[in-house]
Amino acid sequence: MQTMQTYWKSVEPKALEVFCKIFNINLNQNELLAYICELWQNQEWQKAICVASKFKLAKQLEEQLSVIAFLVKKDEIELIKILIKNNTELATNAVRQMCTNKHCKIAGKIIKSAGLKPDDFPALSELFIKNALRYFMFCDNICLYQLVELISDIPEALSFVVEELKIQGKKHKGGWQICMAHALLNIHPELPINEQVKNALSIFTPRIHKGPSQNFSCLQPEYDLCYPLPRNSIFFIDTCEQLSMIDFNRNIAGIDCEWRPCLFKFQKTKVSLFQIAFEDGVFLIDMIKLNKEPLLDEILMKFLQGEILKVGVSFAGDKGMLNKSYPHMKAFKKPLKNYIELINACTEITGCNPGGLAGSCELILNQTLCKYEQRSNWEIRPLRESQIHYSALDSYVQLMIIKVLCENHNCQPEELIGKSKKRGSSGPSSCKHCDSKSHKDKNCPRGPRCKICYMTGHKADKCQN
Repeated sequence: MQTMQTYWKSVEPKALEVFCKIFNINLNQNELLAYICELWQNQEWQKAICVASKFKLAKQLEEQLSVIAFLVKKDEIELIKILIKNNTELATNAVRQMCTNKHCKIAGKIIKSAGLKPDDFPALSELFIKNALRYFMFCDNICLYQLVELISDIPEALSFVVEELKIQGKKHKGGWQICMAHALLNIHPELPINEQVKNALSIFTPRIHKGPSQNFSCLQPEYDLCYPLPRNSIFFIDTCEQLSMIDFNRNIAGIDCEWRPCLFKFQKTKVSLFQIAFEDGVFLIDMIKLNKEPLLDEILMKFLQGEILKVGVSFAGDKGMLNKSYPHMKAFKKPLKNYIELINACTEITGCNPGGLAGSCELILNQTLCKYEQRSNWEIRPLRESQIHYSALDSYVQLMIIKVLCENHNCQPEELIGKSKKRGSSGPSSCKHCDSKSHKDKNCPRGPRCKICYMTGHKADKCQN
């Protein structure tokens, strides 16, 4: 047995724990830690980490040799994961060491897997915000008016946008970016921006900052589908009295939800609006205001479980988001009854998979659907008129599509309940300018989108909006 007591250092680290159990060897913790440190000094890092993890000496190893900082520098991510497993203190240390552009994504995954609180890592949160803003400022699927509205309640983020615009404007020798930065600073003079940046912007004329559309229409009504009913057929519901007056004695309804998009990692959001469209009008239910009202839970439970046909696009995702946002509500716990998945119905009948609501609209109605307001701040109150138009149309157009689909193919909506997802031709790719599938980029009649206002037909340096 004495031989076994001295032989253990020759055993492979992965087998050492089993070896000790078989031969009933109780290793002295100090001796074991010394052995681990020896392995580390001999650059046998993997063996050292493996033994430290197996014998719960990871914390002591870190205290003696600061191995996490070393492993981060060497980019040994898998070894870090082994070392910090089931140890919140070490995981926290690892995240703090990874607040760099190179490692921030891994740090975010550690926060999630270790159950840490993102708010405990402000430096990492700031890094996520800046990286996300750099991306969104120069990608094509969101314009600056939208971006500014989405971060208007985050002063640090808005300040960073102003500073980035100033830098980009300087690169373009006093381009539109600097004039936009000056306009934002005029609108938000309280922003924490240093005096040097303010002075640099002051010599330029600020552009007129109109912000997102305030009109009751889509962004460009000359091109895209508009809500076909009068404005007074749309009802914003934010009281129980209004809620109790909704007549659910209908045959079919279009359903949809809206919530503020998350731009940054760990940013929280919740469903703001639940839309229910009938053939003669649309009800926009304020979930933020009414979610704690028992009447809303009762009404939505009856509606979602009732006989009325409900048409939606990927509403299972909306329902999951509703349940996550308002776990106290029972209405979103049960499977939806009498539901028609619009994409599946279109694919089943036409043999062509439209991809989404905009594709379904173009395929069946031969009209394009503007999705501009989808990426807006749905938590603001009151909603802008263009948001009201978008949310009403997004739910109502589903009824329009189902109606035309059934008329053209001689079927009843009831026949489309529960249609499973089928493969179908996805058709041509979407135009990068206007998202239409009816033509290619080079043949787009509308032209490029503006980075400032998102309208087609002009670029940012020519924008008058």
